[in-house]
Amino acid sequence: MVLCGDEYKEGEILVTEDGTQTGELSRNESFRNMFVDVKHRLEVAGEKNCDRYNLRRRHVEFLPNQLVWRKNYVLSDAAKYFSQKLAPKYIGPLLVHKRVSPWTYELRDSIGNSKGVWHIKDLKAAEDMTLEPTATD
Repeated sequence: MVLCGDEYKEGEILVTEDGTQTGELSRNESFRNMFVDVKHRLEVAGEKNCDRYNLRRRHVEFLPNQLVWRKNYVLSDAAKYFSQKLAPKYIGPLLVHKRVSPWTYELRDSIGNSKGVWHIKDLKAAEDMTLEPTATD
């Protein structure tokens, strides 16, 4: 029975005549094994976090001349008797003029006036919409 640290014997590393070690692993080998284990655990944790992070992400790309709705950002104003809660959530439909970056698009209205550059999170595809007026009888 071990009562204190002095009585605990560390494993000895035995070296044979040809220079190979037996018994415990050398310090370098144990660090290599530890490094491989930590690297594997980090990869597994990264994949797990990636799945959680991308769970509700949507992959959307818009083409030039495609119709989209733009999210409306307004503030309430008591002096003008305006409530943000009652304002429309989206404005549009607007026309995608060009793709500025993978996440931003330049928008134009039906006349061709620029409506700014907007992030993809603020855009929603306009389904079954055309800018051309339809004849009603």
